[in-house]
Amino acid sequence: LNHNLGTTKEMIACVVALVALCGTAQILAAPPCYNPLNPSYETICYTTVQQEGKYSVRDYGAGVQATLATSFSTTFNFTQGSYAAAANVFDYFLYDNAEVRKLPLTAPLIFRPTPAQTWAASFALPLSAIPSPNEAPGPAIGANLLLQPFLQRRIASYTFYTSELATDDDYFSACALLVAYLNSHGLSPTPGDWQLAWVTYSPLNIVGDRANECWIEVGPAPAPPARTSPPCYTPFNPNFETVCYSVVATAQGGNITIRNLGATVNASIAIGYSTSGNFSNGSTAAATNIFSYFQYDNSEFVKIPTTVPLIYRPTPAGTWSASMILPASRFPSPSAVPGPVAGLDLEVQPFGQHKIAAFTFYTIYEATEDAYRGACQQLSAYLSSQGLIPKGGDWQQAWVTYSTRQIIGNRINECWIEIS
Repeated sequence: LNHNLGTTKEMIACVVALVALCGTAQILAAPPCYNPLNPSYETICYTTVQQEGKYSVRDYGAGVQATLATSFSTTFNFTQGSYAAAANVFDYFLYDNAEVRKLPLTAPLIFRPTPAQTWAASFALPLSAIPSPNEAPGPAIGANLLLQPFLQRRIASYTFYTSELATDDDYFSACALLVAYLNSHGLSPTPGDWQLAWVTYSPLNIVGDRANECWIEVGPAPAPPARTSPPCYTPFNPNFETVCYSVVATAQGGNITIRNLGATVNASIAIGYSTSGNFSNGSTAAATNIFSYFQYDNSEFVKIPTTVPLIYRPTPAGTWSASMILPASRFPSPSAVPGPVAGLDLEVQPFGQHKIAAFTFYTIYEATEDAYRGACQQLSAYLSSQGLIPKGGDWQQAWVTYSTRQIIGNRINECWIEIS
């Protein structure tokens, strides 16, 4: 509008003329939402409540009332039923609606089993084209399709990728992992229409890197278990959590310390095993199992923050084990700790409480077997001179490092001996 218009009447007349020319503008109640799994298509708006690797818990429909177009098949065979139901929904979006109007497709395409033992397929209507439910075009006469509101609900999901269309076996496997995750987190499925859904974010004609999910509706998440005390850190490597301890005594300028480990926090420890009695080979193999467990090879398929120190111990079988404490910031109680995946030579145990004598030494490269043995000989001599007796058992001797393997120079290592 020209700000030099002389009168209010002229301005009003101009506005009226513009409205008549351009039509009434639609105002979105909220902007459309997109999902990073396929940002080219609108999706149902949601907020992420919890994200752990491939698992997430989301609150859907809290800010914007979404509408679903849902069609049904007449068979319970997934391949046939899902295709038949999806075809009806695609037709609705491609002009087969009461307004003979083409609608932009959204993602994901959602498949659900029905109580009648058939399959339903659904798309959310795009907010950019249908800003409110009462503006949605009805289905064409005779179409096997319903328009339904998508009410607020909390959905747990497991994301996985396939090179072609996901099969029912793919979805069953994903849902089994999701159920195990829900059980480990105290989450219960909510019975009803959304107790189980199989979804895909990729157009049906795409081959390669297809994003899919299993969805299960759940109730509100329980409060996390209270932590008995904050996580602990060591001055040897303050960037990583460690097992909580208190220093009882020091000697030889601080090179030797007596510590009570695990006194304040009920910690858990992951122990990986090897089949070799050679320290170099056995420690590397056992540590590989530990790092695999922390990097998604666990029953929840979540990435776990690593801790310090990495602890090597000889086993009664003459081989080597490697251990890491589970981080208290992530697992405030032992019941929350995930188990290892099948086939991984690893177990998770409570750490308990141990009185440890430690001898600290530094190396430029990874400490060798000779370096650890020399440190343990000096520590044993000190204990003998003080009348302190090794306790024996699983913690009779441990070789530990506080430095990540790629560090060169000023590497911090210790020999540990449990004492009575």
